[in-house]
Amino acid sequence: MACGDPARSTRIIDTPDHGRRWLDLCRDCMLATADRGRRAVPLADTLAVLRAAAEEAGVTVRVLVAPPKGA
Repeated sequence: MACGDPARSTRIIDTPDHGRRWLDLCRDCMLATADRGRRAVPLADTLAVLRAAAEEAGVTVRVLVAPPKGA
């Protein structure tokens, strides 16, 4: 945990000394460190990557997403 507050988000960071690591962030730390320079990835692309990873791992997954507003 970066600051000690309960985690709301987890991301992967890559450090030269330690390699790839999980970093748990509270809501405030997550919002303060969001990469605004990166374009958002369409949900369909994200789901395709998740499905491919599940298939490669040989597991069955079901991804649940909230319906679009107004639907």
